[in-house]
Amino acid sequence: IPSDVVNIILFVYSMKKNTTLIITIVFVSLLFLICGYSYKSKMCRRVIIVGNADTLLGKNLGSVIDSYDDVIRINNFKTKGYEKDVGTKTTGVHINESISSERMHQILGENDLKLENLKWFGVRPGQRDKFSGRMGLNKYDSRIETYNLTKYGGWCKNLTSGTLVILHFLEKCNHPVDIAGITGYTQSGSYFDTSQKYKESMQQQNQKFHCPSIEKKVFQDLIKLKRVRPIDL
Repeated sequence: IPSDVVNIILFVYSMKKNTTLIITIVFVSLLFLICGYSYKSKMCRRVIIVGNADTLLGKNLGSVIDSYDDVIRINNFKTKGYEKDVGTKTTGVHINESISSERMHQILGENDLKLENLKWFGVRPGQRDKFSGRMGLNKYDSRIETYNLTKYGGWCKNLTSGTLVILHFLEKCNHPVDIAGITGYTQSGSYFDTSQKYKESMQQQNQKFHCPSIEKKVFQDLIKLKRVRPIDL
């Protein structure tokens, strides 16, 4: 039994009067607890985080990815035309708040996704208002989770999207995280654009805005520790 439920039971047992009030408090508290535990359990049972690296090409992992309870995809992902390798299922997304509102909805539309059917949205600290406004969500929507890394992070001011989502789920679920299409800077191509021009553009962006060498080492260490498990490498 969760400790929060035990505390409620002990509190109720200690009270001798106002039975109606007690029953109401217990009912409402248990309802919130059940919903909260159910939500966390759903997002932490079997979740896979799918990036856009070209390591996914030719692996035929689509059905494997779709077998997970939850599939989180990142930024400018595409499933149409790549179903065999990347699958079709999407239950949560991280789309950078810097992406325009028009492009955000274009990404969802291109993948036949509707806001009301998604279970999870991830945002950087301080960007909840901006993201929710552009995505057309209420900023208090419980599906939006702000990254608040306490155990991991602190060694780079601007982590890449894939690393952020991985670290968030490591802390949120407290068990190893499965990933695909995220390589920690060992690959810079994308499964939907394998051109040299795209690779060079991504390398330049990473060098300018992120911490490639540090992030690469952390990523490799997490794999060695079996905290992160790539299914496509």
